[in-house]
Amino acid sequence: MEAKSRHQSVFKGVIDGCEQEFDLERVKEKFQVFIFYPSDFDDDSYSVLSSFSSLSKQFSSSDCFVYGCSTDSPGAHLDWIKDRFDSSLPFPLLSDPAGKLASRFSLFDREERINMRAVVITDNQGIALEVINTSLEDQQMTEYALSVVKQTLEHRRTLLEKRCHFQQPYTNPVLEQKLEELASYSLSVVKQAGNITSTRGRSVSRSLARSVSRGRSLVRTESKQSYRDPVFANQMKRTEDRLMRGFF
Repeated sequence: MEAKSRHQSVFKGVIDGCEQEFDLERVKEKFQVFIFYPSDFDDDSYSVLSSFSSLSKQFSSSDCFVYGCSTDSPGAHLDWIKDRFDSSLPFPLLSDPAGKLASRFSLFDREERINMRAVVITDNQGIALEVINTSLEDQQMTEYALSVVKQTLEHRRTLLEKRCHFQQPYTNPVLEQKLEELASYSLSVVKQAGNITSTRGRSVSRSLARSVSRGRSLVRTESKQSYRDPVFANQMKRTEDRLMRGFF
């Protein structure tokens, strides 16, 4: 199943004068931009690719990989790049003769067997984030696509910062020392009061328990953000409960 899925995400294309395979679900960049156009050797197609080529560095700096895509063969791509782009295009052109990639975004004209003019922005797994299919001029559409990528990148960074931001624990050495002393004292009282079984003894233990409770309340009042060791807190609570019941 995984091999089949990978096969569906791999497309032939050309870059730097060579034919290569591109796996669209194994991309290191966070975003991908697909420029769908009808065919090579077309003035409108040349215009839109030229617009994206002029801003290719800005797309790259925004952690985004750009592709051009039509139904033409890799050989046709190579000839067109050599003829119209002086053998230099900063991003690859994908060959999608059956329109499989364009069909994912409903951009394949099955009657004409060509891709519709549009720009699709996806994540690095090929999941569509935005489809730009407007009558904007090529340069305006290119700038708009770049702005969408930048805004999405900034939004994700903001969310990541919020998720990774943890409040630093508030510590007060004096309060922590008081807590340790109070816990130790409470435990020592339990050990020393093992022989107390009379009513008076129970009264004394209850008095001690109330003292422990007041001490704990006092510490909480002094600092509501005191982060103490839960072991001490549990020991104090058990001691208080036992003293209130008169058990040791």
